[in-house]
Amino acid sequence: MARKALDWERLARLSRHPLQVALLEAMLARNGKSTVTPRQLADELGRSLPLVAYHIRVLASDGLIVLVRTKPVRGTLEHHYRLATGAKR
Repeated sequence: MARKALDWERLARLSRHPLQVALLEAMLARNGKSTVTPRQLADELGRSLPLVAYHIRVLASDGLIVLVRTKPVRGTLEHHYRLATGAKR
């Protein structure tokens, strides 16, 4: 299965922080189409949820990932993200 092309200019800017690259790689490993929560990524990468959630918001604000849906879970909102198909500049 072919992988979607990333905006390498943006990826180069984000690569200053290795966790952002690791998050993108973890999402690519899921074929880039399925959704994932910050909690799932934090567990997978062995990092704290607040740290992962911060970097997820940075990636989303840069347009590399998109928030697909939110779901109420035990008094909080679970956020589901996926890779952006057409990253904007």
